[in-house]
Amino acid sequence: MIRYLLGFLLSLNFAIAQANMAKPYNDGSEHSVLFSSKAIDVLKENINIKIIQDDGYLARYQIKYELNSPSAITLPLLFIASNLFNDPIVTVNGQPVSITRPKKNSTGEFKTFSFIEPYQDEYVRVHYEKKESTVVRADDLAYFVTRLKEGQNTITVTYDAQIETNNFGFTRNLGLEYALFPSKYWKSFGPIHINLQLPEKYKFQDASIGNPDGKDADHLIWTLKNIPTADLRINLKPVVPIFSAVLLFLDPLGVSALAFLALVYFHFKRTRKHRTLQEPGYNWSLAIGNLLIPPLVYTIYFGTYNLIDWSLGDLALGRHGYVLLLAFTLPVFWVIYVLGMWLVDLHYKKRHQVLIELTKPVQSDSKHPSFK
Repeated sequence: MIRYLLGFLLSLNFAIAQANMAKPYNDGSEHSVLFSSKAIDVLKENINIKIIQDDGYLARYQIKYELNSPSAITLPLLFIASNLFNDPIVTVNGQPVSITRPKKNSTGEFKTFSFIEPYQDEYVRVHYEKKESTVVRADDLAYFVTRLKEGQNTITVTYDAQIETNNFGFTRNLGLEYALFPSKYWKSFGPIHINLQLPEKYKFQDASIGNPDGKDADHLIWTLKNIPTADLRINLKPVVPIFSAVLLFLDPLGVSALAFLALVYFHFKRTRKHRTLQEPGYNWSLAIGNLLIPPLVYTIYFGTYNLIDWSLGDLALGRHGYVLLLAFTLPVFWVIYVLGMWLVDLHYKKRHQVLIELTKPVQSDSKHPSFK
């Protein structure tokens, strides 16, 4: 019985979790390395990221490219800049440069870029190898035309991007993404240095580029010598108190399951004791347990959500979706539990009745003559 009831709770908890998956995350911004020309060498790229909390979280990017141009050249540059808080601020060798956003459903503006071709509707296909390309919305791109001098040049791009965050759960996790595939458009692309300043009460969870090469106070540092073409992704999670960590590990389902097992154990022992000791009268232990335990287990389950949120303090996201729908399953759980315990009580009642019959003394029949 216990196994079936725990399985029932687990399956319902999973169903509620699946219901929450309609839109589990707020999408972050899409942005990328600059697309450019095979004639230019990128000596290195420095990516400085600072996460700022302001009615939510945003990531402030300052990206610096050091380029080497074989001669003075006018060069069109382009990058993905979707869902940003503001238009990027671009400087070339310290001088501000205006960027252009294409109009919606307009793909003719990209004729300057030989690696871009119309795809369908408002989408364009961007080629970076003969057999490799990606499809993006035209109005997700930003471009500018600049004059590079012969020798070393510096381009700086600054903007605020949205961070991917979860909509449901106990804590808010943060996800940063940055497309690296445009590095294939350059003649060569030197190392990428990444410096991420962690927000207060957050720590590193994992990244597509592995663990940081170093840490300086609240800064995480990576140096990428071999540039991956897959998106750069860094995930952060909050630093939670030990008590909260234990509760999060157990989960409300785990806490309520442990409480259920403990309550059932004492209920079972007391119910069996009534039959074993042949206590007179009605088995009130059975009735009281049947009345109290099912709603108490559900109360513990829902109460654990509040307990975890309270223990997390300002780290609590406090959004648990459709978890209250689980309350409508209480009658089913209650009936199954009462039926199960009634069968247990009936089993021990019959068992002890049989034992009583077997232990009765055998009475002799005086009508039968004795043999001498």
